[in-house]
Amino acid sequence: MSIRATLGIVGLAGLLALSASAQQPGQPQQPSQQQPGTMQQPPSQQAGQPQAQQPSMQPQAKTTFPNQAPQQVIEKLQARTREYEQAWNNHDIKKMGTFYTTTATYMSTMGQAANGQVEIQKLIQQEQSGPMKNSQVSITLQSVRTITPDIAIMDVEQMLTGVAQPSSGPTLPTNVHVTVVAVRRGNNWFVEALRAFPTPSAPMGVGGAGEQTDTEGTPPPSSPPPQRE
Repeated sequence: MSIRATLGIVGLAGLLALSASAQQPGQPQQPSQQQPGTMQQPPSQQAGQPQAQQPSMQPQAKTTFPNQAPQQVIEKLQARTREYEQAWNNHDIKKMGTFYTTTATYMSTMGQAANGQVEIQKLIQQEQSGPMKNSQVSITLQSVRTITPDIAIMDVEQMLTGVAQPSSGPTLPTNVHVTVVAVRRGNNWFVEALRAFPTPSAPMGVGGAGEQTDTEGTPPPSSPPPQRE
């Protein structure tokens, strides 16, 4: 055998030896530790790294309505609101009673109802000689909507101070929302219906389908459908 042939055999043997040392027989290459059916997370979602907060799609809840009334009507009702506020702060019960029609209805924040001007004035008398005796009020006219030229719906916010809270029982609200149906008689406006209730601390939102949602955007549980007989 020639020297050249011998060197060729030696070189081929060396290549085979290197290949064997790189991957031994019976020892296949180890597969990835990723479990079947899972996806590799992108670098931004690896453990220990905070995920980017997605913008909320929940619409913001409205707390007021737009005015839908002539400016002169709004100004007149604003003036009447200031008059009522002054009568309250002066504890002028007789004056407060004159703001209601003879057929007016009244519902207080505590659920007390009165029908007609006479009953309403008696209820005001009870309030102003009791827990509201030393109270002061700041009234804000939030919105006005005219139904006809002589009928308007008002939304009002009342902020009360100096309310005498009872020693037991429910606490009297100091932030009050009032919805009023006002009617025009002659050149002035009067209360035909008044409904007062505590102002919610956190207004509810409205979902995309018109459903009521809580502050976290979760719809309230619905009642199960009635069973058919």
